[in-house]
Amino acid sequence: MIFIPKPGKDDYSTAKSFRPITLSTGLLKAMEKIVKGHILGTELELPNQFAFRKGCSTETALSKVYDELEKAYYNGKIGVGVFLDIEGAFDRIPFKRIRKAMKQFGIDPYIVEWYDTLVRNRYAYTNIKGTSLTIRPGRGTPQGGVLSPLIWNLAVQKVLSNMLDRAVKPTGFADDVCFTLTGDDPGTMRDVMQDTINHIVRWGNANKLSFNSKKSQMLVVTRKRLVKISNLTINGKNIDIVEHVTYLGMTLSKSLTWKQHLTDKVGKATRALLATKAMVGGTWGLDPSKAKWLYTAIARPIITYGSVVWARYPVSTCTKKLFSRVQRLAGLMISGGVRTTPTAGLEIITGLIPLEYLLLRLAAASRTRSKH
Repeated sequence: MIFIPKPGKDDYSTAKSFRPITLSTGLLKAMEKIVKGHILGTELELPNQFAFRKGCSTETALSKVYDELEKAYYNGKIGVGVFLDIEGAFDRIPFKRIRKAMKQFGIDPYIVEWYDTLVRNRYAYTNIKGTSLTIRPGRGTPQGGVLSPLIWNLAVQKVLSNMLDRAVKPTGFADDVCFTLTGDDPGTMRDVMQDTINHIVRWGNANKLSFNSKKSQMLVVTRKRLVKISNLTINGKNIDIVEHVTYLGMTLSKSLTWKQHLTDKVGKATRALLATKAMVGGTWGLDPSKAKWLYTAIARPIITYGSVVWARYPVSTCTKKLFSRVQRLAGLMISGGVRTTPTAGLEIITGLIPLEYLLLRLAAASRTRSKH
């Protein structure tokens, strides 16, 4: 095991500030890969689960969540999204729940027995600054294991499948779970959503999984005025009602505008560009093709991510200025041009498509590919 610090933590003296990664042998990974292909070949039915499935991605999950909220907003209704945080999901799922889930999906008994033996009899070893420790985990799947994400999907699918006939729409992406609900009466909606949360919390308690109320959030989307919904609770603790929520790398706002999201992403892309700019000078450093690659492969995808959801909205003048600023910085870095060179000229010289047009092309391609 190695431990990677989680970014943005204020205190790195606690174990939760680190992500444990399993470094298993190449032979085991090859075996897991073969077994995974065999399991997926049985055409598993995993409705409402978008992680680690062919033809699904974070963008398809985002599209589903956002489309539900958008329909409520523009039809004059109330849309509620609840984003739950499962504590240590992969690390805490019980062995018996894994075995039961694999059997429920009709997986070959020999594979069930093999994987059960693997997780029950494995040892975890680590060495940090000369201090060594070896333990035998009592639950959970190896983080970094080839089969671990698929096994988690199977284990959590039962609670998602049980909600197919409910008014609340579940969306699962591994351990990121979101529930959306649309309606007209705030009181009734609150009661229905609370009943759903109680249901999933009971499932979590039965499987020794807990939900963190401090990291869970609730977003209310509506064009109506003076709409008030009481706080939802997890085990008696309130879930915060927020104006912005980050889900799968995108910032959703209660007004369905993208100013906050784009400002954050353009700032992050700019910082990534400035970090590489020290390697490029007007007459020295990386050649133009490599400098362009740094922009198109590292910085630009930060902005274009999730464009299938938001790029269909008209780009405001303020947003165009943000796009132009980062595109100009990239153009100067690639071409080595002087500061007075017009941005449009830099785009022509470097072959960069203006971002507002590129986003439309990427969004259309993503929509066609996801078929959602």
